[in-house]
Amino acid sequence: MTAAHRSGCGRAPALTGWVLLLAGLAATGCREPGPPRGAVQGTVTVGGAAVANGVIRFFALGDGIGSDGPITAGRYEIPAERGLSRGTYRVEISALKPTGRRVPDPDAGPGDMKDEVVETIPVQYNRNSQLKIDFDPTEKRAHDFQLAVP
Repeated sequence: MTAAHRSGCGRAPALTGWVLLLAGLAATGCREPGPPRGAVQGTVTVGGAAVANGVIRFFALGDGIGSDGPITAGRYEIPAERGLSRGTYRVEISALKPTGRRVPDPDAGPGDMKDEVVETIPVQYNRNSQLKIDFDPTEKRAHDFQLAVP
């Protein structure tokens, strides 16, 4: 019998490997999948015109899982794997448009400039939004938003 066998030192690396393998499997394989999600899609218009490019955001007003996605040519679609779970959501819609001017960038170094952009969606539909939807991942229906111009 060798000195390593008598002291038990030969078993330590093998035992450590098994412990790490089991811990890794436990951390990844035993996680709860979470509530079911569903795809969410629809159209967005302002004053009857399709929103060319923007973002739609869904904020859970309870236990739901929120999400966001791009708006292109008046349509948005968020796939189920990034979609919403059952619940009520506050909706914010934003579309930024460049003004053509350059302005100082407060997040960069002195003298750095960035393109100025302005929000084209009325504030009551984004920052101060009262838009809400009730979402059920088992229902396949569009959530369309026809926004009025104040």
